[in-house]
Amino acid sequence: MISELSNGSILTKKQVKNYGPKAINYDGEKALIVANVRWDDECGNGHNSFAITGTITAIDRRKYRHDNGVIAGGCLHDEIAKSFPELAPFIKWHLCSSDGPMHYVANTVYHASDRDYNGLAKGEKRQLRNGRTKLPVWQRVIRNAEGDEVSIGHHDWRDSEDAPQETLVATWEPVWTIGEGKARELDAARRSAVWPEATDEELTTPGLKERLEARLPGLMADMRRDIESLGFIW
Repeated sequence: MISELSNGSILTKKQVKNYGPKAINYDGEKALIVANVRWDDECGNGHNSFAITGTITAIDRRKYRHDNGVIAGGCLHDEIAKSFPELAPFIKWHLCSSDGPMHYVANTVYHASDRDYNGLAKGEKRQLRNGRTKLPVWQRVIRNAEGDEVSIGHHDWRDSEDAPQETLVATWEPVWTIGEGKARELDAARRSAVWPEATDEELTTPGLKERLEARLPGLMADMRRDIESLGFIW
């Protein structure tokens, strides 16, 4: 079944081109490489996705007979670019869909930032929330008159003729998540955004989300042009 998506792409279940085989030397083995280029909804997730993958098969299959001679497979982009240089310009679109690069804004912003997976900079704190109820989490804390936290349990028993006079106060206090931060990964951000020419300043100054959204229509036009140049129906 073929249907047109809201972004003008024609949803298809199978649209594949194969390149090769070509003879190569792979880690000292005489082998053949095949490149597979796909633009379709093979995954059944409601949009077409672009992928370039490869398979390398040993010419002498006896050593790899349990794997039908296959030495390597998957995202062999370095090997594909070397053996099929005509495909090299299209590798940047790997895992992009008719909606755009995978998690285009979220992945790019995460890699470009110095914040951890909780969105916190190093040393920054935020009250923990229950993953199910989404409500803030609190803990009961016992403190003495000086404000120091006191543990209540067996080890706090005391031998004394009279009751200890220490004043203890129970309060409910937030449970904090403390940020670990992370190093900025600007090259990964460029790959996520398919924006190899992006400067460090463009990736790190405030407003990155807005800059990404502003360039997306032009990026998608370039992607469509490239995919159609391969003979695929967009």
